[in-house]
Amino acid sequence: MQMYRISRTDEPITDDDIIAVADDLPSQTKYAEEYFPNNQLRHYQTENDVIKALHNGSADAAFMNPYLVSIYLQGDNKLKKELLEQTENLTIAVNPDDHPLFMAMSRMNTLWGESSLHESLLRHTDESFIPSFWYFVQSHYKKFLLITALSVMLLTFIIAFAVFRTRQKRQADHIARLDFLTVLPNRRAYDERIAKLEKEPPRHCVISMIDINGLKTENDTKGHKAGDELIRGVAECLEKTIKDPRYVGHAYYAYRIGGDEFTAIWLIDDELYLQMQETFREYVASWKGAYCDFLSISLGWASRDEFPMDSIDDLLRTADKRMYEDKAAYYRRSGIDRRKH
Repeated sequence: MQMYRISRTDEPITDDDIIAVADDLPSQTKYAEEYFPNNQLRHYQTENDVIKALHNGSADAAFMNPYLVSIYLQGDNKLKKELLEQTENLTIAVNPDDHPLFMAMSRMNTLWGESSLHESLLRHTDESFIPSFWYFVQSHYKKFLLITALSVMLLTFIIAFAVFRTRQKRQADHIARLDFLTVLPNRRAYDERIAKLEKEPPRHCVISMIDINGLKTENDTKGHKAGDELIRGVAECLEKTIKDPRYVGHAYYAYRIGGDEFTAIWLIDDELYLQMQETFREYVASWKGAYCDFLSISLGWASRDEFPMDSIDDLLRTADKRMYEDKAAYYRRSGIDRRKH
């Protein structure tokens, strides 16, 4: 996997810098010892503690793979990220019966960007307890207790297996409805939400359709890392908007429904939505990535306040139409041939 150096400044690492490592990630310590043997390592319990140490100056630098960066540094503008030449080698062990994990591995390139899996180890395990014949023979003098114990064990096994299968199904259902690039719900989850809203239309509902401008150009000129960064950028701006203290507590659903298409459903009135939309656009305008300097979107919306007699499907069509009108206006203003972008 590719690795990043995380620090408060852009200055290169010197032998005097203190490197923070998390004890719950042994590979992190191994990486630091292998490629930076002259530096002092300062151990912390978790990755969150490492981030706190970098912020308060207890440590000078740390190392993270792209997956950890996406988790712990999302929206953190104080710490700097630098892509390192040295990579981290991983070996992955997986139980073949763990279907959700297999599904996650199949999406690994999307989850970890340009990282490559050089080698994977599939360790097949199948552990179960089956009382043997000799176990029964040795315990026959306590037949009644043995039968009772076996009955309890069997009942416990059945309950545990039922709980395990239920949990496994929930994990599989969750993964099946998740877009790994943005960690937003995907098209399947979106279709299910629309079906629920159609059956029980809420009093207030605003549907906004969002599309990224110029994604094809960024993919063609800078590579798919840049395009993926723009896609994640929209998700980050949506998350920042809903976490804004002014809007916390309001019902909100966001989905990635296509390559560069997003839908947000807000169960609020038009007045509050317009405030949230303005906040969202401010986050979009101020966004800047490692590969792309700016993020541009087209947006269209429709609400039950504006069209009280329309169905949810009608609102979707209106919002989609307005979004394409906004995109056409953007390309006219920019003097860009939309067919090439």
